[in-house]
Parts: sequence; structure tokens; C-alpha cells
Amino acid sequence: MGGVTMEFDLREGIDFADAVRNKTNELASGCICSSDIIDREEYLANLLNHFEAAFPLCSVLVTNKNHTINGQHKHFRYEQPVSIFGHTRRTDVYVIGRGYNTVFTLLGDGGFRHWIFRGWFERRGKTVIFK
Repeated sequence: MGGVTMEFDLREGIDFADAVRNKTNELASGCICSSDIIDREEYLANLLNHFEAAFPLCSVLVTNKNHTINGQHKHFRYEQPVSIFGHTRRTDVYVIGRGYNTVFTLLGDGGFRHWIFRGWFERRGKTVIFK
């Protein structure tokens, strides 16, 4: 009975393993650690607390929903990590000085998942007038 002879080129196996390793590293470079992902409410509250400490004489508003804002303000934009694969959610922070009468209107759903604010203001539903 004749035997079957197979030739195996070890370099092909090494090249394949290198390709898999390189692709895995490429994918992982866009990943973040799962411990870096926090819920929306906590993320918004952390930003609010940070900016409120930095600008104690101003009003601060943080949102991750569509909105309009009219009047003087300072705008900061952040990207909240939402998955281990690098997906983010845009988050806007507004710092508003006293006496500017800046008007902010939330166009999406309300609730602490989408916006949070402190300072000097008058609220009318989804519209906030910062005094």
C-alpha cells in the first residue's frame, strides 16, 4: 500500500499567524477597556461636576441630544465611550455666564439620560433660559 505524502511549508503557517495577529492588533487599537464605559447619567453628571468646579460663577449644561442654543456661551464637545469597539456618543457642554439670557431648547427626549444642568435659570418644559 502506498502512503500519501504531504508537504507542508512552515512559512505559510507563520505568515498566516502573523496576519491574524496583525489584524487582531489593528482591531484592538480601536477598542477601549470595558471599565472605561459608564452609563449616560453618570457620564453627564461627571462632566457637569467638573465644569461646575472649574466655572463656579457660571451655569453649566451638559447634553447628548439634538438641541438649539441662542445667546452667549462657551461650548465644549466630548465623545463618550459607549462600547469596547470604540463607538462614541457626542456630548456637548455649555458654560454660560450670569446675565447672558442664553436660551437652550432640547429637541429630543428629556430626562437625566440626555441632559443635566445647574446654575441660574428658568425652565419652561424643554426650554431653559439661563439668567
